[in-house]
Amino acid sequence: MDLKFVIDTGTWMKMDALREDKIINQKFIETLYQCAEIKITHEIEDELKYHEVLSYDKMKTHITPVQNQLGFERALKDGYDRADASILGIKLIEEYIILTEDRPLYDYCEMYNLNVLFFADFIWLILTFGWISKNRAYKILHPLQSLKNISKFRYKHLIKKIKEY
Repeated sequence: MDLKFVIDTGTWMKMDALREDKIINQKFIETLYQCAEIKITHEIEDELKYHEVLSYDKMKTHITPVQNQLGFERALKDGYDRADASILGIKLIEEYIILTEDRPLYDYCEMYNLNVLFFADFIWLILTFGWISKNRAYKILHPLQSLKNISKFRYKHLIKKIKEY
């Protein structure tokens, strides 16, 4: 298990919505846990409980406290809420891929040269690892574009990459 992901609240909520709409299923979530280490912070866990997110498995998710106070406090000072700031407070965060749907957090992570992906790009990544089929990738990306969750340009770009893969 070489891949490690930190998944923010918005991405978990997106997976819940996709599962509710039968676009992804429990097998998708189980594959994620089988193929990678999944980590969240206590602050993210609190938000997941508050929003009643069902996609994450507490028993299989590594839940960690903030360990890098400097990263956490810097993100708080820069205007991030405690859950988002806690991601920057994970010890050795550079070893993880951060999955987020939050554009400002995405940009912030890029500014610090951290590995960060939006959910749509994550779909491409897991396709390349053989976790999902091309057909499944199409079926996941299409509703993301139709809901304007990803731009038409980004959608076409990802579809082209999938066709060429």
